[in-house]
Amino acid sequence: MSTMTAEVYEALIEAGASEEKAKAAARVVPAGENLATKTDIQGTKDQIQGMKDQIREAKDQIQGMKDQIRDMRDELKDEIQELRTELKVLKFAVFSLYPFILVMTYRLFS
Repeated sequence: MSTMTAEVYEALIEAGASEEKAKAAARVVPAGENLATKTDIQGTKDQIQGMKDQIREAKDQIQGMKDQIRDMRDELKDEIQELRTELKVLKFAVFSLYPFILVMTYRLFS
């Protein structure tokens, strides 16, 4: 038995409890060093609040990153569309000039 448990046991015996009941009661009384104080509880509450604040900040940062990704995706879509338009122009130029190049080559070597 710890000191605290022994003190509870002795107090119960002095109060007139039977030895068996005093031992049983003394075993279920928690030792003082295992109990949280108001300061301990407040400290834990403060830690939890700090964690909640950190989680809130992380969520805000994640949302900011999502916004940046969305903006970059939109920019890339625009750039890809511009490249497709330029490619169409180049294809048109190549295929429209191809017959002209053939005719010029034929005339050059004939």
